[in-house]
Amino acid sequence: MLLKLLLLFSTMALILCKINAQTELADGNGIFSTNIFKVLNNQDKNNFLVSPFSIQVVLALTSEGTKGETFDQLTSAVGIPKNMSTRHREYKILLKSLNINLEVLKLLSANTIYVQDQNPLKEEYQDIARQVYFADIQNINFTDKTYAVNVINKWVEEHTYDKIQNLISPNNLNALTSVILVNTLYFLGKWAQPFKVGKTRIGGFTTMSGSVVQVPFMKHVGKFKYKETERAQFIRLPYIQENNTNVFMVVILPKTDLDSIDVSAIFQRGIFSEEVVKVILPKFSMETSTELRPILQELGVKDLFEQKSADLSGMAGEKGQLVVTNLVQKTFINVTEVGTEAGAATAVIVASKGIFLPSITFNANRTFMYYIEVNNVILFSGRVSDPSQ
Repeated sequence: MLLKLLLLFSTMALILCKINAQTELADGNGIFSTNIFKVLNNQDKNNFLVSPFSIQVVLALTSEGTKGETFDQLTSAVGIPKNMSTRHREYKILLKSLNINLEVLKLLSANTIYVQDQNPLKEEYQDIARQVYFADIQNINFTDKTYAVNVINKWVEEHTYDKIQNLISPNNLNALTSVILVNTLYFLGKWAQPFKVGKTRIGGFTTMSGSVVQVPFMKHVGKFKYKETERAQFIRLPYIQENNTNVFMVVILPKTDLDSIDVSAIFQRGIFSEEVVKVILPKFSMETSTELRPILQELGVKDLFEQKSADLSGMAGEKGQLVVTNLVQKTFINVTEVGTEAGAATAVIVASKGIFLPSITFNANRTFMYYIEVNNVILFSGRVSDPSQ
């Protein structure tokens, strides 16, 4: 009998990690971030936010139970190191560092696997899940849909400070549901150079559709890392640094329209110079839900979702008995004068002192893109088409 596998993972916006830019994990993260952004950017004109790294974490945990072509497709498309020793070393170091709970910086990560009572996971997979990904493993009765949904949703809410609620519903479960994997990531960061609340003013923002909406704009003049090309302006907005982390938001402002930007160039770090810049940025808050299955299929992950070819026998059962049915990510972000709080849930089912005379104005009064990066790892990326939504 076919056992369906429903993967769930929940993330809160930023992840801080001690990873060198030369590691295989960081390189794969950059490539995957670019590829998934390309797909989402071409879908519609709405706001979107995605956590590439959260997707990588939960699918890396999944990949430990895959074999053959299923493993090759998944690791290639998502940028997961294929070598087991490399993969285990880099993810263990990274996830171990995700435990910061300070007033100016909070970064908390957790993984849990829910398993149907009658379908135990293989011992080797359990050992890797616990020792490398620090995952808890809990037995649960999925046939009692209301109970199972309440347990999982409560766990997600507790680990995301109630920012992600009702991640799954009873409709996501059925008699064949066997395993659910959940990852939560929570980030709360304060700007190194906060915007003064008293300077926030209402102004016009031109949406992708061409209409103008009135939204609050934050303003600040200071020294920032900045670069400019023929087609766009780039600026790094740093958060307060703690525990040897280097975390910032990069905002990309096209000079004309969004189509003029090569998405591949968005995540290329290039050379930023320190400039005095007048930054005008809208406050924005959004919550989005993204169905990831068709995106991953477009990127080359085929067998994972097909009963005849899926091989998750390293996790449980035999080849063809487990298959991924759903993969959904729910994300949240809130950007204000003080800093950023962000989150995501995915279901597979300091102050600047002195006077500056700015020579550059960065006025994000039209559609812009952004990403949040920590120590050369892209955690979240998104597009603001209409901050009033």
